[in-house]
Amino acid sequence: MSNGFSETTKVALFGANSTGKTLQIRSLIEKYGAENVGIASCEHGLSTIASSVRDDMVTECAGLADLKAAWKWAADRFTHKDQWMCVDGGTRVLQWIAGEIWAGTDAVYLLLSADIPRDEWQKAVKPYLRYITDKGAIDGQHQWVDIGRAIEFELNRWAKLPCSIYWTFWEDQTSRGQYDKGLPWQADAPGKAGRDAIYGTFDAILRLTVDGENIVATHDRAKRVVRSKVREDWQAGVKIEAEKTGFNLATFIETLRPQPALKETA
Repeated sequence: MSNGFSETTKVALFGANSTGKTLQIRSLIEKYGAENVGIASCEHGLSTIASSVRDDMVTECAGLADLKAAWKWAADRFTHKDQWMCVDGGTRVLQWIAGEIWAGTDAVYLLLSADIPRDEWQKAVKPYLRYITDKGAIDGQHQWVDIGRAIEFELNRWAKLPCSIYWTFWEDQTSRGQYDKGLPWQADAPGKAGRDAIYGTFDAILRLTVDGENIVATHDRAKRVVRSKVREDWQAGVKIEAEKTGFNLATFIETLRPQPALKETA
């Protein structure tokens, strides 16, 4: 059977600190082999799985240039659906994207405020002039639109890799107003468009929490408490539990793939 799950798989998990998001990479290593699991470490927090990780399969990322190099490395090396590229620190990556636009805009604003002639500006900052209005103010709405587009573009690049991908994100509650937040819990990202890009990219997005020594994954179809997502095909046997205690990412991935029909016995 051919569908999205029998090809590459794209999974994201979000949660608070110490909910086992990074630990799930170990389950991929144990199932698929360390040589088939690459990691872009954007938060420098792999100590919890250090005993399972091969040094040559990890690239430390301190910014977008490093992340783009990690993407190129994965594109050249991983060409099969059962090979994985993991990005540990997805929220931080999206903040880097937003930060470039904010920093560039601020630089242009300061140049204008200081009456520095435009022919003396560095070439790199000139594109950010588009975020300054004719009255000399910063156009925040234009910034947020382009941040969303840039995030969507970057996530789409990763989704089109010939290997499967796993990203981790921090969690946040839903904004109800400028100073008011509440349920449901959702992946943390700069701006609504950036968050929507996450939910449009991945096949499955679950929230992780901890109950004692157990990691619990939640899929809330009603999205009242958790904004999760799974592309389920019940007819093909793809049906995800609302709550899974003792969650294991590698085992979960197998449930995403259509189950073979049972042969009838005479």
